[in-house]
Amino acid sequence: VAVHHGGCVAMLSEMDRIFEGRDMSGISAASSICFDMSVMEIFPALCRGGAVVLVQSAVHLPDSPYADRITHLNVVPSVMNGLLDAGGLPPNVRTVVFGGEPLRRKLVDRAYRETGADRVYNAYGPTEATVFSSHKWVPEDGTDEPSIGTPSSSARAYVLDENLKPLPAGVPGELYVGGVGLAHGYVNRPRTTAERFVPDPFLDGERMYRTGDVVTFTEDGELRFGGRSDH
Repeated sequence: VAVHHGGCVAMLSEMDRIFEGRDMSGISAASSICFDMSVMEIFPALCRGGAVVLVQSAVHLPDSPYADRITHLNVVPSVMNGLLDAGGLPPNVRTVVFGGEPLRRKLVDRAYRETGADRVYNAYGPTEATVFSSHKWVPEDGTDEPSIGTPSSSARAYVLDENLKPLPAGVPGELYVGGVGLAHGYVNRPRTTAERFVPDPFLDGERMYRTGDVVTFTEDGELRFGGRSDH
């Protein structure tokens, strides 16, 4: 996927907007650089003068000699379950950002209960839209299953039917994403690029990405993930 620098800058600006400076003082870099979450692990801390703590993988976090430097953790839910089963997170982690897999309330409750984290977020974003398309702070005292939040300030999100018509709140449809973070397309795959990156019918000259994800807008303007359209 050919992601441009402007998309990365938009992602960093959004993270800077919603997270406090202390959150960026130390971020673990546990993901492979082939995985899009690595962009969220490496650059935000460096742009704030913080530390990037390199670890072999997320399961090795507790063994790092620099574990106490980590204040912000980006993690997929399945890995978080493994970390908690193995004994928990580094002691100074205060912010946990989930992404990459559906997040359940049970794990949010466990994260608050079994770690020192005081803020948990659920983030959503395909590589084709530079990773951070929507996000949601999930409070400790909630009971509902977490949504994937509202669109980032530089992103557009549409829930459309098969004819690219907008659907009202409560009606599931396919999620299309547009905005500054949209990638150029797939390298040397023009046909696939044309299939997935389509003209935005609501803004002249703009494009949007067909995610293949089924979502529903809530009355509050949040997006609820409902699975894949091709499953």
